[in-house]
Amino acid sequence: MYLENVNVSYKSLNGPSMKNVVSFQTFHMARHYPEICALIEYWTSLLQTGSVPRRSDVDPRALGTCLPYIFLLDRVADADARIRICGTYLTTLFGEDAKGRPLSDLFTHHAHAELSTTLGRLWAHSIPSVFEITLDTHVYSEHVISGKVAILPLRDAFGGVTKAIGILQTGGRIKYPPYTFDINTFKSNMNVENLYPGTNPMLNEGAGHVQILS
Repeated sequence: MYLENVNVSYKSLNGPSMKNVVSFQTFHMARHYPEICALIEYWTSLLQTGSVPRRSDVDPRALGTCLPYIFLLDRVADADARIRICGTYLTTLFGEDAKGRPLSDLFTHHAHAELSTTLGRLWAHSIPSVFEITLDTHVYSEHVISGKVAILPLRDAFGGVTKAIGILQTGGRIKYPPYTFDINTFKSNMNVENLYPGTNPMLNEGAGHVQILS
């Protein structure tokens, strides 16, 4: 089974300067989700200064074939986000223009708690996420669509992490939008190591997300 590793080093925004490593480990990523890998690599290339990139650092011309799958998020609460801009693929999944919609509208109610946890870590600790999604089987019992989502933090003009760039890719034929997705937690595979001083990052495989334990 193909395993793609992307190592990211950057400076903690909430502590002293240090070398931190974020390891993304996702199955079949390079083969089945090349645009997600490309965005992660591009975002990683912007970390040369040792801190989370600014929104103004992102150059759409460098994103190439990623653009249809990309979305930009604005923080609207501690654990919530609104879609500011999105590519045509997300619009297709929504069945209409997704600009201004809460990101949670793309997910089932069952997945909202997991999404809130992910966004809470993003805004509070600048922790990026990669997770797997599947179509809501309660509504689309005979239609199989699965994919992956990556959400990566960005700083605003004042240096705060209130922005994010994300990307969503799926496999399967899109027939009957709008769609809602479950977060397929037991297949999520993201490790965060030595992210902040005084914390103990631990991958909770049952919950599919990283818990920061004091």
